[in-house]
Amino acid sequence: MTNGRLTPTHRERQVLELLIEGYQNKEIAAKLNVAVSTVKYHVASLLRRYNVDGRVGLTNAVWKERTGSE
Repeated sequence: MTNGRLTPTHRERQVLELLIEGYQNKEIAAKLNVAVSTVKYHVASLLRRYNVDGRVGLTNAVWKERTGSE
């Protein structure tokens, strides 16, 4: 567990890293050789997991988690 959340799956971590780097869903799908709908599924799962709205909120939550910032 990570801060009360289940640890993201391997694929979710891959999507998350690319999302943090600024890639859009279509670009992430191409890099991971999956459908855009699959990327959207993983992004939605990550948003729920981190209890945030939107990609910016997700990026901020991950940054805070990694740096220990509040």
